[in-house]
Amino acid sequence: DFTPGPLQVTSAPTDLMIDGNAFFALRAEDSEEIFYTRSGSFLVDQEGYLISVESSLGRRYHVLDDQQQVMQVSDWDSVVDYQGNFRGTGQRIGVVSFGDVQQEVAAGGQTLIKVGLNRYTINPYSEVAAQWLTPDAMAGVAIFQGGLETSNVNVVREMVTLISATRAYEASQRVIQMTDQTLAMANEVGKV
Repeated sequence: DFTPGPLQVTSAPTDLMIDGNAFFALRAEDSEEIFYTRSGSFLVDQEGYLISVESSLGRRYHVLDDQQQVMQVSDWDSVVDYQGNFRGTGQRIGVVSFGDVQQEVAAGGQTLIKVGLNRYTINPYSEVAAQWLTPDAMAGVAIFQGGLETSNVNVVREMVTLISATRAYEASQRVIQMTDQTLAMANEVGKV
């Protein structure tokens, strides 16, 4: 479900949120593969590279700019505008769109495959390609600094789904027990 979640204000200059149908782009330090995320929880490391917070869990993920290059923001003055320009660096964060992913998922398609906590990769069998958004192509997409998109999970709906699944499991279990008892009684009758 790629429905945007609500905004959580953090006031951290490296926390970015995408408003609209788009993703940030990441590259693992030991790979050329590009990953996509809506999680804008980023940090600046000791060398001045912008990295995903997930990088602290082991594998490092560098944030890519709009030229698909690793972002080094040593000269950054801590301001990011709504188009993703990091003032003072001449760099713009890479923003990628796959069209209306939510509508495509609802229709049974799967352009993106989940590969980690908040990371996705392009399904190799999908005909949809990543579109790197230029400032002119960002209609309906904006970057907000100092906030993060929170989970879009509807807790009540998920609890109802969980309770329904539990009840169905219990009912199936009772059917199996009754079938076992019936077969046991049939075996007893056959012995007499």
